[in-house]
Amino acid sequence: MLDAERDFVAVELNRPIPAEASSEVAVHHAIYCSTSHRAVVHAHPPYAIALSFGASVISPIHNEARAVLGDIQITSSSTMEGQGEEPAPIAGVLKNGRVVMVRGHGAFAAGADCESAFYYMGLLEAACKIVYLTRFTRPE
Repeated sequence: MLDAERDFVAVELNRPIPAEASSEVAVHHAIYCSTSHRAVVHAHPPYAIALSFGASVISPIHNEARAVLGDIQITSSSTMEGQGEEPAPIAGVLKNGRVVMVRGHGAFAAGADCESAFYYMGLLEAACKIVYLTRFTRPE
């Protein structure tokens, strides 16, 4: 369970960034400043990462993810781990979407609140797991 005092770092848009903040804070800022989303979740979901290597888009095959997320765009990364991603491509995809994958790194999910963003992240990973597993039972 997350603890608000221990597990969250408060970062204000027009204030210096605390040293303990994530290296992805610039991406979060860009999303908040250029979209209507009010919450962002960044994670490293393994099935989504696996699928990100071989595509430019992931198309969910089960109804809920297809209806809620649509096609999942994959952006490329040119940064080293721990340096943070380039914010513009990620924020650009999230202007009209709920999730975006960064090839070989992880995903960003955004929504009206933390619950929504967390739900979208879980739905992304569930969708990718289904796509991944059906490749063994139903080759393309």
